[in-house]
Amino acid sequence: MVLADSLLDALRGRFAREFAWVAAGQLSTVLTRLVGIRLLTELVEPAVFGVVGLTIGVSVLARNILCAPILEASYRFFAEAALEGRISEHRAVLSGLLRIRALLAGGALALGGAAWALWTGAPSAAWGFAAVALLTMLESFRMFEQRLLNAGRRQKLHAGWNLADEALRLGCAIAATQVFGAEAVWVLLGYAAGVLLGIALFWRARVRADAGTQDPEWTRRRRMEIVRYAQPLSFLAVVGWLFNFGDRYILAAFVGTEPTGVYVAAYGLASQPFLLASTILGLTFRPVYNAAAVQRQRGREREVFVVWLGISVAVSCAGVVLMTWLAEPLTALLLAEQYSGAAELLPWIGAAYALQACRQVFDAVVYAQARTNALVVVQLIAAPATLLLYLLLIPTLAALGAAMATLGGMLVALSAVAVLSGAVPRLLFRPARGDEEIPS
Repeated sequence: MVLADSLLDALRGRFAREFAWVAAGQLSTVLTRLVGIRLLTELVEPAVFGVVGLTIGVSVLARNILCAPILEASYRFFAEAALEGRISEHRAVLSGLLRIRALLAGGALALGGAAWALWTGAPSAAWGFAAVALLTMLESFRMFEQRLLNAGRRQKLHAGWNLADEALRLGCAIAATQVFGAEAVWVLLGYAAGVLLGIALFWRARVRADAGTQDPEWTRRRRMEIVRYAQPLSFLAVVGWLFNFGDRYILAAFVGTEPTGVYVAAYGLASQPFLLASTILGLTFRPVYNAAAVQRQRGREREVFVVWLGISVAVSCAGVVLMTWLAEPLTALLLAEQYSGAAELLPWIGAAYALQACRQVFDAVVYAQARTNALVVVQLIAAPATLLLYLLLIPTLAALGAAMATLGGMLVALSAVAVLSGAVPRLLFRPARGDEEIPS
């Protein structure tokens, strides 16, 4: 089927309805997040905002090492479990693994915070890490449930939960800072309270299925498959964290938490439009692509890949142009006056996330092939290059150097995954024969 036919096909039926729900949910979520950035930058000083960003970065590291591999496996193996009628068993295996890892992540953060407080003589640090430990465990559970909703193509509920979560965490963070004070620990506890309220609100929306006949042998095999699939992703999380979060820690070491707070605010603002676009496309296209890959429908794989990549490139290019043109008005509108230095950073960070949006398509191909070792190789190529750029550019250019280095690192990562995925020759230039056609 030619590209034009694929585009027309994508605009009809269930796929179109799913795309509409994903787009509406993500757009409203990002708008809420941008409002949150504006309100929080009015309420807290840049130094406090910097501490919040740095603390959440540590949370992301713990969650990505221990929990994210299981979250990714829940997505990857859902299509197979659905075909075999074993969604309940699939859920049980994953939730058991995730529960243990989430507790380990939270415990490690709490203990690490206590040790840091003793070493620095700052008792408040222990409370901050306790808050982020709670947030990490709640976030892991929420993300698991939302991954299953998206994998099951229940996009309406997925969109509603996303929006509710963002609004609730914003509201609780603002309320906490207003009642208890504009300190990092209250922002973090507000986030945790918002996530918990969202879980309670959508508790009945979880993906469930009748238990049916339990097969211990199937459960054992699936657990082994998941553990094998997840192992490289734990290492990948460490390298990826250095790639995505190392800039703010190096920046804080060289110039302090106040400029880092401005950088974190700029990062959040510039990345959101591109994350919005890539998330909408990913949540819509990836379940369809995974289903085609599992069923070995090469023609269908090609169609989804071409349309997904084509839209990603077009949206990314338009986004970079707009971000460059509107950098100063956006900064004035969406950030408090004391964060005005963020304007010069927006085009660089926006361009970096435009490349990230395109990279997501190639990452999905690798995940569908269960070749997680290839993603480790990508990060082993990209992370050292990015770290070198950080060390070269941040000491002399401060926040601008961090933004420029992030762009360079994203370019290296995109180039590496595009080559290692083999997607271009396999899905664009190699003819597919004997594929079944499936409805949209």
